Amino acid sequence: MTSLPAGLHQNHLDDTPHSRNWINISPTGSITYSLFLDGQSSAVWSYNGVQLSPRPMLGSVAPVQVRSGNQVALDGSSFGTVKRDGQVHFGDRPAPIISWSNTRIVATVPSTASPGITDITVRTSYSTSNPYSIRILSGIQIPVTFTYNNIFINNRYTGNIYLTGNVFELGQWSTDPKIAQGPMYPSNMNGTNSMKWFFTVSLPGCQTVEFRYFIINNQTNNVEWEPINIHHQYMVPCAGLGQVNVQVNQ
Repeated sequence: MTSLPAGLHQNHLDDTPHSRNWINISPTGSITYSLFLDGQSSAVWSYNGVQLSPRPMLGSVAPVQVRSGNQVALDGSSFGTVKRDGQVHFGDRPAPIISWSNTRIVATVPSTASPGITDITVRTSYSTSNPYSIRILSGIQIPVTFTYNNIFINNRYTGNIYLTGNVFELGQWSTDPKIAQGPMYPSNMNGTNSMKWFFTVSLPGCQTVEFRYFIINNQTNNVEWEPINIHHQYMVPCAGLGQVNVQVNQ
């Protein structure tokens, strides 16, 4: 046991940052690291009012797909046994804290957090943790199946039709295939040179979304937008399943 305060303390006879003679004192006053001294060596630890503390480390966050108001568990180390002025941030937005311990924090996704991929960090008076990325959704999710009728078949289209729109779940108008939804799946032939294409997307319930498709041209790799003057709109139901049918005039 020792009267040194909790935290890390450096051997004053060795200023090497990675010295094995750092000691960590628990809140109960016990030394939590084994002491190691080479033969004919000595070490001195003292407290002069400046206490070192390890950086908080985030190891895992669950769940990683959330929406405003959900509770999130953050597991890691060196958060501090008492919250004091500690905070959890979703991007630059502080979150309400439900519980706090040295290895686990439970926080609520703040209502001001923007939908999208967001970094969570733990901030203490000593340091800020490593970031941990999660996905914040726009609201309660409803599966919606989009069906496009009468898109003509040719080599430009096959396997390269995507959906994009004005919400995070639809890619926020991105034409990056890794962000937009798709590629859409071909359905049955209708006896001509056109085909149905469909894809199911989870969308925020009780919201009106805008959308349109785009094609990545197989020959030029250019983006070709759906030939309409204004975006389609769809009111996502508040429960159950959604269905959108679009007749393409080409």
